Parts: sequence; structure tokens; C-alpha cells
Amino acid sequence: MHSSTSFQDRDVLPDPEFHLKLYKEVFLGKQHTNYVARRDTSNPVCISHKESTEKDHLIIRTKEKTEYIQMRKNKEKRKGVFSFVPWGESNINRLLSEMGHPLSSERFRKVKAGWFQEFILQTEKRISFKTHKVGILYADTHRLEGPEQGEPPSPQYKSFLDIIGTEIKLENWGFYNGGLDVTDNQTGETSVYTQFENFEMMFHVSTLLPSGERHRRLGNNTTLIVFNPQNTEAEIKEMKTQQVHLVVEVVPLDKDRFNTVFYRKQKDSAGYAKERGDVLSRETRLGFLRRIVQEEQNVYKTGKHFDLFLRVREMHLNGLIERARHRST
Repeated sequence: MHSSTSFQDRDVLPDPEFHLKLYKEVFLGKQHTNYVARRDTSNPVCISHKESTEKDHLIIRTKEKTEYIQMRKNKEKRKGVFSFVPWGESNINRLLSEMGHPLSSERFRKVKAGWFQEFILQTEKRISFKTHKVGILYADTHRLEGPEQGEPPSPQYKSFLDIIGTEIKLENWGFYNGGLDVTDNQTGETSVYTQFENFEMMFHVSTLLPSGERHRRLGNNTTLIVFNPQNTEAEIKEMKTQQVHLVVEVVPLDKDRFNTVFYRKQKDSAGYAKERGDVLSRETRLGFLRRIVQEEQNVYKTGKHFDLFLRVREMHLNGLIERARHRST
């Protein structure tokens, strides 16, 4: 079992709202043009183009990714390239052709109206993947689901929850809810939530969920944290489900410090690789949360999770294109 990088040394995560902020700073309210294209519903594209005296600025959104490109103007080179672009194609096709971009042959529709900018902002927010839901299971030796709802937790367990987030009331909760009920308390009255570095994380806490909701909520998360006061590894193995790709075992050292072990699901295998983490404390909580986000981002690059990632982006980009089509007809 190999030691992981210290939580304190983990790099700052890329800002999930980078392209949203970029659009606000460089494009919004300034002279620019938006283009949409779609060969079919599985290939939506939206491009924002802003021209300045020195550079062309482009944000290119596809279902696979969003990319920001700055291109210095080269009139002599551009003049030569233009002669190879079929007559009638837009400036964006010519610019993409000059860049050698694979989208240069798409049939783009220009969307000039200012009203479209607000829908671009909404779409950028929806495809930013800044939200995460994570399960927390209290697992003692005799009861894998821990204390009954409402039963006072141990001081170490309460300290752990206080370190990673803040207990909030779910009714009328206005921020990310992770699928929990915020109207009728069907998933309990409170939960644990945190914000950091433009990410939001809602925890599905076994001791705060009604007994009928625990298995469904905890088993459908990509990450499951198991608070294990007795350090009984046999029970940890029983927590793994098809949906859970990362199990983080948390074992108290004292009231405010906790050993961590990461069990990462292996690709094309039912097994899990075991890796010791750093000690979790108030000083290292940010690194611990970053590690969870990084692990989940890695999961969303493979298999069924990557398919879901593509479907979400595809759905929102198609919605953006439909708004452009209906408004212009």
C-alpha cells in the first residue's frame, strides 16, 4: 500500500466556471458574434467569436469539451487560406479552416441578437460540473448503518462532519441539494454541505437520512465515505456497489484528526486498489475535498460515467441551439 500525496500539497483544482467567467469578461456586453451548428442532435456546437485589432478570441463548445482559443491576426496568411474556402461559408468557417480545426466544415448559423447571451450564460453554468454529491456512512462493528436517525452521534463523528462541511436545514434550501428533498423533508430535515474553490458538495449522511432512504441515496453516489470508528476492514468491503467507484475509509485518531484510506475501483475489474491517504484535520480538509473532486473527475473520463458526461453536455447544448432556431424563425 503506497502513501498518497499529502492533502496539504495538493494542487488547486481548475476553476469549473473558468469558461463562464471568461465569457463574462471577454464577450458579454461587447461586440461579438455567436454561431451554432448541428449535423444531428448528437453533434451540437456553439461558438462565440470576438474580434480585436490584434487577436481573434473563440470559445468553442462541443459535447466533449469547451476550449478557449486566442489567435493572432496574420493577414497575409489568412488571405491565402481564404481562397480554399467555398463561396458562401461564414467568417467562422474561414477562421476555423485557417486554424486547421476539424469543425471548419460545419454549417454554422450566426446568432447576433443580444438576447442569446443570457442563454449562453445559463448553459455555461449547467455544463460546468461544479457540483458533487458524496455519501457518508457511519459503520460500527455491529450496525453497518450506524446510529438510528436522530440518535446522538459520537464526538469524533460529529467533529468529522464539522470539519468537512456545515449542517444545514433542507427545507427551502436554495443552493445545490444533491437530489435531496427541500420541500417536504422526505430525505430528512438536515444534511451537511460545503462550498470551496467554486465547487459545491452535498453529503448524503446516513445518520441524517430516514432509514428507507439510506441504501438508495448512499449506493447511488460515485464516492462513499465510511466513518469506521472500530477500524474493521471486513465491513468496508460490504459497502462497495456497482455505482460506487471510490470508498474513503475514515478512522479517528483522536477527536479532531482522522486516518484515511482510499479504495479505488479498478477498470474492468470488481477489485479495488487500496491507497493510504494523509491525516485529515481542519488544516488539511481543503486538500481532502480536492482529492475527492479529482477522483470523481477521473471517473467521469471513463466508461458509463463518461457517457453520462457527454449526454449532459449534449442535452444542454441542444437546448441552446433550439432556442436560437425558434427565436430566429
